[in-house]
Amino acid sequence: MSVGNKIGAGALAALIAVVCGWFYAAPYITLYQLKKAIEAQDANEISRHIDLPALRESIKSGLVEKQAAGKSNLLRSLGAVADPMFEALVTPEGIAAMMKGEGLLGKKSGKGQVSKQSGKDVPRYSMGHDRFNRFVVRLEDKDKEDPKGQTAFIFTRDGLSWKLSAVRLPS
Repeated sequence: MSVGNKIGAGALAALIAVVCGWFYAAPYITLYQLKKAIEAQDANEISRHIDLPALRESIKSGLVEKQAAGKSNLLRSLGAVADPMFEALVTPEGIAAMMKGEGLLGKKSGKGQVSKQSGKDVPRYSMGHDRFNRFVVRLEDKDKEDPKGQTAFIFTRDGLSWKLSAVRLPS
């Protein structure tokens, strides 16, 4: 193998390592940027990391499923009236509140496990790749060991970046 071929093979291996590193690290970078935007209460920056139409539909269908399981079809019977309600509730600010362990209306849910960090209650999360194009962040709940009982924020790949596109509500 000539020196030129060795350099080319080394450069190709380095390029592959950088691309794989980027694909692995990109959702963590997005989460860091989203965390900083939430701390700064910057709705424009928060919305840059959220696919609001997909997220609204996800939360709406999750609530409809929860209602159906409880033998109540309140949301389904509201029909078209429910859509503007979700438009008003599922906002960048509401999502920021949910990610801080609060409800959509900004009230503490008391469900998230918290740790003390600089005198504040900080929600605890677990996160990781679920599939190649899907990354899941779970708000840990000390009362529920089963991941299906925890709020899960689902990020999907959007080109080279990631966006919050669904929320799986606790069962």
